[in-house]
Amino acid sequence: MALPNKLNIVIADDHPVFRHGLRNIIEREPDFEVVGEAGDGEIALEMIRSQRPTIAILDVSMPKLDGIALASQLIRQEPSVGVILVTMYRGQKLFTQAIEAGVKGYVLKDSAASDIINCIRAVVAGQNYVSPELTTYLIGSVQRAEAAGLAVSDLESLTITELRVLSLLADYQTSKEI
Repeated sequence: MALPNKLNIVIADDHPVFRHGLRNIIEREPDFEVVGEAGDGEIALEMIRSQRPTIAILDVSMPKLDGIALASQLIRQEPSVGVILVTMYRGQKLFTQAIEAGVKGYVLKDSAASDIINCIRAVVAGQNYVSPELTTYLIGSVQRAEAAGLAVSDLESLTITELRVLSLLADYQTSKEI
């Protein structure tokens, strides 16, 4: 059980090494405590319901219940929990889905080590936080699309699962392995 003067945090990501690294970064802060870790969305939902953390850090792409669906449920059922998504995806569609779901923090995995503490502090303070690298990308993407008069690309119209399958195909995974 966490100490009462600490911010309780649950981390949900299907990659144990990433979870462990994120936990180490977070717990360097004297006022933060990770009270649970989950490897899939369903376990994360149950853990968050039982632990009632201040913050839930969710991977977008997880088995059983993806981060966007989990965030939507949490925001409806546990509105006091601040939801932060971590992702490797930079697409505007996914970002828009996250914001529409009510996510308060959106951090890229490749900058999570430097951004996660600032993100947690911002969300606890009632603010929104987006990785600075993503902010620049999104603004540039919108400006380029407007300048060219372009519609949403075919890749941006894919679901999280479809993007994950495409990524696994690019890594030379077979259909059976996927």
